[in-house]
Amino acid sequence: MQNRSSTSSSEATAKTLVRKVALVTAGLIALLSAAYLLLPISDSLYIASVNDKYDLLRETESPKIVLVAGSSFAFGVDSHRIASEFGYNVVNTAVHGGLGLGFMLRLVKPHLKAGDVVVLAPEYEVMLDPSGHLPLAEALAVFPRGLRYVRPTEIEVSDFLRAVQRRFWLAIGFQADREQEVYSRLRFNSYGDLTSHIEAAGEYEASPADLIKIDVLPNPESIALMNEFNEACREIGVTVVLSFSPYVRELLGPEADAIRWKQHLVKELDFEVVSDPTDYLF
Repeated sequence: MQNRSSTSSSEATAKTLVRKVALVTAGLIALLSAAYLLLPISDSLYIASVNDKYDLLRETESPKIVLVAGSSFAFGVDSHRIASEFGYNVVNTAVHGGLGLGFMLRLVKPHLKAGDVVVLAPEYEVMLDPSGHLPLAEALAVFPRGLRYVRPTEIEVSDFLRAVQRRFWLAIGFQADREQEVYSRLRFNSYGDLTSHIEAAGEYEASPADLIKIDVLPNPESIALMNEFNEACREIGVTVVLSFSPYVRELLGPEADAIRWKQHLVKELDFEVVSDPTDYLF
């Protein structure tokens, strides 16, 4: 009897401890969720431009050319020139590669119509890792409409925690808000091209920390996502092509690796690759 009493007491203590831990965890999650959703947001927050680009995509009449990429296309495209040369409306949806390839593709797909052309230009980093990261966690806080385009496996809890931390530091003014300089939601033009960096142009100083190795080929998941997207587009009369994104020559590694990437993509993709990666190195 004594052993049974001791066992019962231990079980009760364990259950109480579990309940307390569960309550503390739930409270912590509620606190972090409130911070994530309710901390003030600057009007110029760069990542919030996904709202404007989404509306632009929905409201622009077809036929249109839709550019899908990361920040290299946000900074590196003259959509007015494209519109003038091809006679199409142009929507530059590019914001940040950290939104994830799957998210970017699902975001545009419902708003395409027959006769549209989609230019995919995911950066090398995105094709190596198509998942969403910190930028996606930050975007969802200011773009709740985007939740329908996210898959649970594409973003990690740690990204949300980092997003809360960054929002907190920005809210109390501890961390400088770079978005008020070049990276600003307010500095995109009517096509979705960022223009602020043109006025602030200076000599770029490459850092070894930015070096990307492309001695391995693109992630098969990225290939599958792009082929699935192309198949869905083909069924509704939308043309998809792939172009390479611009990149700093000294940060990319051997050009031979970039050429090997093109050869691999031409072989694996079910749609046309329309550019040469070496033409976009600067």
